[in-house]
Amino acid sequence: MKLLSFFLFIGVLAWSQNTDPSVYQTYLESNPQKNTIPVRIFLNKQLDSRSLNESFKDRGLSKEERAQELVQKLQEQAKEQQVVIDYLAEKSITNVQSFWIINMISAQLNLPTIHLLQNHPSVHHIELNDEKIIFIDPKTPQELEIVTPEKSPNGLEPGLEAINVRPLWEMGYTGRGKIAYTYDTGIWPTHPAISENFIGNYRPIDQAYYPYFQEEPNGNISSHGTHVTGTMMGLEKSTNDTIGVAWNAYFIANDLVTSTVEALPPIDEMVLAFQWALNPDGDLNTFDDIPDVINNSWRWYDGADTLHCGGFVVDLMNTLEAAGIAVIFSGGNSGPNNTTVNSPQRINTSEVNTFSVGSINAHDTLFPISSFSTRGPKQCPGTGSLIIHPEVVAPGQNVRSAWGTDSYNSISGTSMASPHVSGVTLLLKEAFPMASGEEILTAIYYTASDLGEVGEDNTYGMGLIDAYAAFLYLSNTYTPAPPITGTDLKIADFIADCENWYTCDPMNDIQIKTSNIGDSVASNIMMSYDFNGVQFNDNVTGSINAGSNHFSFLNDISFPEGPFEMMIEVSSDETDIDLINNQRVFRSHYLAPNEFPYLEQFQAPYFSYNNWFRNNRDVDEKWDTLSNPNQPLWSSNAITFSFSMDVSQNNTDELISAPIPLPSNADSLFLAFDYSYNHRHNAFSDTLEVLISSDCGNSWETVFYLGGSDLNTSEQNTEDYYPASFEEWSHFSTVISDYAGENIQLQFKAINRRGNRLWIDNIAVYENNPPAGIEYLEPIISLNPNPSNGFVEITSNQHLNDAHIYIYNLTGKLINEVSFNSLNNCTLNLSDVAKGSYFIHIQHQDGRRIEKLILE
Repeated sequence: MKLLSFFLFIGVLAWSQNTDPSVYQTYLESNPQKNTIPVRIFLNKQLDSRSLNESFKDRGLSKEERAQELVQKLQEQAKEQQVVIDYLAEKSITNVQSFWIINMISAQLNLPTIHLLQNHPSVHHIELNDEKIIFIDPKTPQELEIVTPEKSPNGLEPGLEAINVRPLWEMGYTGRGKIAYTYDTGIWPTHPAISENFIGNYRPIDQAYYPYFQEEPNGNISSHGTHVTGTMMGLEKSTNDTIGVAWNAYFIANDLVTSTVEALPPIDEMVLAFQWALNPDGDLNTFDDIPDVINNSWRWYDGADTLHCGGFVVDLMNTLEAAGIAVIFSGGNSGPNNTTVNSPQRINTSEVNTFSVGSINAHDTLFPISSFSTRGPKQCPGTGSLIIHPEVVAPGQNVRSAWGTDSYNSISGTSMASPHVSGVTLLLKEAFPMASGEEILTAIYYTASDLGEVGEDNTYGMGLIDAYAAFLYLSNTYTPAPPITGTDLKIADFIADCENWYTCDPMNDIQIKTSNIGDSVASNIMMSYDFNGVQFNDNVTGSINAGSNHFSFLNDISFPEGPFEMMIEVSSDETDIDLINNQRVFRSHYLAPNEFPYLEQFQAPYFSYNNWFRNNRDVDEKWDTLSNPNQPLWSSNAITFSFSMDVSQNNTDELISAPIPLPSNADSLFLAFDYSYNHRHNAFSDTLEVLISSDCGNSWETVFYLGGSDLNTSEQNTEDYYPASFEEWSHFSTVISDYAGENIQLQFKAINRRGNRLWIDNIAVYENNPPAGIEYLEPIISLNPNPSNGFVEITSNQHLNDAHIYIYNLTGKLINEVSFNSLNNCTLNLSDVAKGSYFIHIQHQDGRRIEKLILE
């Protein structure tokens, strides 16, 4: 036993020794703009996960017990890193990332430091760290008939029938309470086929979603991850449209995978995303939150033929396997004449480690292999089954699944095949809760229906998966757990006063809908609330019968300023069969009122996003504050919007202010701001629209609308625009006296055409004169009367020559244009223009001014 214990902690290092110094020199020569080298530093102690896995099997530990012991050992081992971290700190190296899932540190080091660190007594070896991952692109061969991507009421995808999953459904297995990890391009968690399956509905978002590109879960990178998740567990209950295998399972997700080569995430993030999955809530006493299966649709980018046949990635996959998790990979879409198998799909530690899935066409009863499906053999050393690729096949051709926020699409690829296997794994885990992921994959592997050549081959692997056959295989070792029945309380919905993603009212009423979706009564209902650090309970009298709902009310709840989460949990006297959906998270953002007069210059430490709601609908926080060394003297920071970061054109992203109370007895009220933009190409027509609401965002009125070259304030013609001088800014102001006595909100809406960066500063709302701290230098121009019956007098406090006036409607269409030699006490005749609201663009020798005019 002592010898076994020693190897469990220390392990057998099969890695290569220190990287040849010439590799570092080559890296520097290939990256002349850099003077440091990205490296991975491996410590001497490395847990032998394979030996530990055998120990777990011998002791019959559950997934939760496995994970708890494994994570504790890994984190204890990682304490060895501190001496190396201190050593690097002494050399003023700060860009250091520590890992515990692998006893490893990543850092950017110069060559002398690398040479010194290689001789450190705690360091086993150092490797170059410059690899990246990329997702496995879906394929849709032209010669194949594309099935309709429409919704299909009472539909059932043929691929689900092909994998013989119906017998498990008929026995009552639906994946209830089991968790999948979609390691993919992000997710649309509100899609009706999977919305109730997202763990983020029931737990804090950082326990359900690991972000890299996007702070909030969405599928803007690609709906690929949504499609994959739909195949694992999708069911649109309102139409009984079945696209997935395990409808009552849950999922967590990341957005780490992208097909954009320029944006490939580093390997460090890949490791951290797996590390997060071993303990999403960070609590060493709870491990019911780790996934049962991880579905992977990615590969190494431009990896060598034998890359990762050994080394830290193999150890990483062994660690996940030891935790009891089934790790499943898309086999690759490089067929039929590929010369290599992707990494890490080529890893062959065992027959089912990095379990790779090929694709067949389930629309053909002969189940032919898809032409794109990658063929073996693997390049890693080995014999027999260890070098066969793939392990099995599943339907991956013209697979219909969830797409976008509420649509469907049929696409092809091994990425469509692997989630069929992941879904079956969830069903089998429900039936055999003590079986490890490795054991479940072994059952799927050995019971696949042979296709192609007799026996295992490098086209079909072991053959097409058979869910029911795998169930019978596992029944030889484990007694199947009966499908869980009983009370199942679920917090189904919130109905709050605030209908938007934010609220302007600090006191709100919330209605909570609790459903009993089980088959037995729930009595003596108790609700508990965890809100803003305060916990309290609420007794709900009576019972909830099976299939019935109950409504509870929270009145006058005081919200904290800024974004917040409120956790609500329901329980009863009966044992609940699914504890995940017993709780739900209510999320909102309270925009506390500003003061009048109002001035926002985005300066630290006074600026806070608590006072703004950013509705970023795409890849990143494109509304962001930036410092500009070329800024005018009034300010060093401004709010910016990077249009070029949008994935799709015509996307809109909003920046919405907290309410600004306007006095009711004001003389003249104004909204003003400065903006700067470089229209770098005629093909790109980015647009800025500014709107005002007096009812907390339920309705909006446009007060500013400029796009394309009209928005341009600079002739720099640069791709990453920074204003170079005061002259590259324009000023806008408009009268808003009609809103006197109201609480108004401002919305700055960016309408994307993937152009350049927009800058906005000095947002002010005031009476008569701008608030202290800013001086607008442009002339004051007035339109009188406004509203007008068509004849408008233009006056200015300065003598302005060569004036050109352009009249635009609210959609930005040019209606008319007029020129004046001098802009002072002249009259604009708009009697032939239809009644409505218009923007008057006044161009003069000193700049441009925009005023809103109402014709009535």
